[in-house]
Amino acid sequence: MGCEKSREITRKQEKWRDANKAKMSQLAIAWQQKNRDRVNRRARERYALNLELSRAKLKAKRIKMGEKYQAMIKRNRTKMRATTEGMLYHRMSQSIRAALKGAKLRCKWETLLGYSLAHLRTHLESQFTDGMTWERFFGGEIHIDHIVPRVQFKFDSPNDEAFKSCWALSNLRLFGAAQILSQELDFVGNAPRKRCGVTENQFRSCCGKANYLR
Repeated sequence: MGCEKSREITRKQEKWRDANKAKMSQLAIAWQQKNRDRVNRRARERYALNLELSRAKLKAKRIKMGEKYQAMIKRNRTKMRATTEGMLYHRMSQSIRAALKGAKLRCKWETLLGYSLAHLRTHLESQFTDGMTWERFFGGEIHIDHIVPRVQFKFDSPNDEAFKSCWALSNLRLFGAAQILSQELDFVGNAPRKRCGVTENQFRSCCGKANYLR
């Protein structure tokens, strides 16, 4: 009697789901949005359980979807970079990937450096002066500068202490475009820059674009 009643309930539930597929889809999307952190955490855990299988599935999905997959990735990136947090995260990720020359190994920069995006934003905002805004930062008027220039750190992997010291919060500060120009002018007449202790020929790699997050 109990089993028959249970089967009857199951049949009714299946019948309701079949008749309300659109509503079920809306409910599922709403739940995922409400529990985004939980969903992402479980997805990362499943991915990490079998990296080879997970990567093979992802590669197969990319091949199967083709241009649709690329378009989806592009939409997601555009959406992410439309926010301050998203753009800041992207800038850091790109800069660290370039600094490590392929040794980043698809790891999150937060994991490599030991501090979060929230910590980075708080650290930088604490240095804001009158007129400083994130809009000006993303517009190229303000940059993140390494106090001790990157060229003075020698590292090959994210496990090197020099890498962690280079990208430590204590070594990052905000720098205005006008200050960058001032640095460049200091090299007129081959006068060495005291802050870096390098010649004009070394300036671009030391205090030029490589030293700033643009």
